[in-house]
Amino acid sequence: MVKRNSSSICMFSVGEKYKPGNGIKMISAHTDSPCLKLKPASKKSNEGFQQVGVQLYGGGIWHTWFDRDLSMSGRVILKAEGHILEEKLVKFEKPLLNVPNICIHLDREYHKKFSPNLEKHVVPIIAAVEKHELIQGSKDSEHSSFVNQTSPVVVELLKKELSLEDVNSIVDFELALYDHQKPCLGGANDEFIFSARLDNLLSCYISTYALIDSSGSLKDEDKIRMAFLYDNEEVGSLSYQGADSRFTESIIRRVTEVLNLQQSERPSNELFERTLASSFHISMDVAHYVHPNYPEKHEDNMKPKLGGGPVQKINCNQRYASSSRSLAVLKSVAESEQNGTNKVPLQTLAVRNDSPCGTTVGPILAAKLGIETVDMGVGCLSMHSIRETGYVDDVNHGLNLITKYFNNALPVFK
Repeated sequence: MVKRNSSSICMFSVGEKYKPGNGIKMISAHTDSPCLKLKPASKKSNEGFQQVGVQLYGGGIWHTWFDRDLSMSGRVILKAEGHILEEKLVKFEKPLLNVPNICIHLDREYHKKFSPNLEKHVVPIIAAVEKHELIQGSKDSEHSSFVNQTSPVVVELLKKELSLEDVNSIVDFELALYDHQKPCLGGANDEFIFSARLDNLLSCYISTYALIDSSGSLKDEDKIRMAFLYDNEEVGSLSYQGADSRFTESIIRRVTEVLNLQQSERPSNELFERTLASSFHISMDVAHYVHPNYPEKHEDNMKPKLGGGPVQKINCNQRYASSSRSLAVLKSVAESEQNGTNKVPLQTLAVRNDSPCGTTVGPILAAKLGIETVDMGVGCLSMHSIRETGYVDDVNHGLNLITKYFNNALPVFK
């Protein structure tokens, strides 16, 4: 396993029959979701409330973040001795913040069209000014410029959580707000998953567990199996750790070069290009179930339904990377009964011509690497809301499909 920026991960296993130039069975998903992130200068107070300034990450359904029990998590960079920096993960396990709505009596039209100013009105409260023990902050004689710009409540909370002697040891941090309400199963028969961040942690879960569950078949595998979980997909993937970086190519080169040397084969660009040409990639990102209250928003003949299985995503304008060739491979995997496995149902999604189409890391990686790619995903409702809805049976269908993908030989074209 390899990580970059502690937010993108590559996991891989090597088939025992691998030979230099053989391909990769690759799957990708993304780890990030729309959320509120603390601004670098987050200190705010107004009308007796201590607040924190936030940035809006990605394309969230922001009204769902109002009146929720919110907390914070992320990482803090600390100064150690000498020129050493230390990264600490932090997660507060209690509700800390709230973005309050305005009372309907003060704005009678507010409920008809929710349109808050995203700079002025999406500012969480975190404390009451009169509670001086947190607001007064640390007793250190001098604070660094970073600490001085940060909400004193956040500084004191970090000091307590991380048992810091001196808050000036905080060099920087990345903190995001999250919904404190835990995921759960719901519905009359526990058939639904109610949770934050199903987009796209469902795909991360399926990719990871399928890679683990298929490890028993490595003795018959002649390829490398890889799962990439990328950060920053929600904002375009163009970052040090995103799918539109050199992370993927760098890892593939390093892994194949080491394996080739182990088999006394001198690494070369020709071998690397042959590996890419022999590879196949599934880009896995959640899809939109047909909404029971808005069925007209879906193309009449392609409405992904509960229990219909994973969704093949198609867009002729290349917002998705699927082609007839890559779709044929996916269908072959789903229909295969190799090793006594059951067929997996598939359904198809193409958006209406009068509707915008989202995209995934699929087209980015297909273009950068030249690997044949198919876009697919398990369905959900309320995508990009603070709380989304999934369906247990389709998660199981997705896990079965990706496990079969890793376990079995892929079809080849003449």
